[in-house]
Amino acid sequence: MRGAVAAVAFERPVPAGAMSGFLPRQEDGESAALRQKEELSRRIKEQKVVVDELSNLKKNRVVLTGIGADEQLAGYSRHRVCFRKDGLEGLNKELEMELGRISSRNLGRDDRIIGDHGKEARFPFLDEDVVSFLNSLPVSEKADLTLPRGIGEKLILRLAAKELGLTASTVLPKRAVQFGSRIAKLESNSEKASDTCSRLKLLSVDEL
Repeated sequence: MRGAVAAVAFERPVPAGAMSGFLPRQEDGESAALRQKEELSRRIKEQKVVVDELSNLKKNRVVLTGIGADEQLAGYSRHRVCFRKDGLEGLNKELEMELGRISSRNLGRDDRIIGDHGKEARFPFLDEDVVSFLNSLPVSEKADLTLPRGIGEKLILRLAAKELGLTASTVLPKRAVQFGSRIAKLESNSEKASDTCSRLKLLSVDEL
């Protein structure tokens, strides 16, 4: 008898709303689906922005580099050492020497690396007019190494940046990309920029 009652009860229609606490509400499911759709759309748009930016980078064929600024405006830490040791006269000789060797020490290397990525390099600080103008100035007007690091080196360039409204960057100390990225730790300490890399070996036809 109890089994029959239970069977009748099981077959009896369930009142509307009786299971509302156990089943997900219809509107909640639609809202979740809408939120997922909006999130997916947002992510697609973000990815499209990234793809567009990468595409634009591929279209840009010319790269402006800052090479020559440090060599002419006493931007390296070794220039401070030279200044403390030999004064302005010694610093001036050091800058002349560095500018004289920049073509053999830096330009060929940088041009090959940039060219290997399908770009063309431009060196605005090595423009003839720029170099001539900077050479016409005494060292004391280009840099003041009695001032703290991040101010005294490349002083004339920092003052020009300030005039252009680039206030925050005018007091940033120099940090070379190879040190900031830690890539310098992958190199041998004895390697120089003008050296031929020992890891590049020319193979003869017999070795191929």
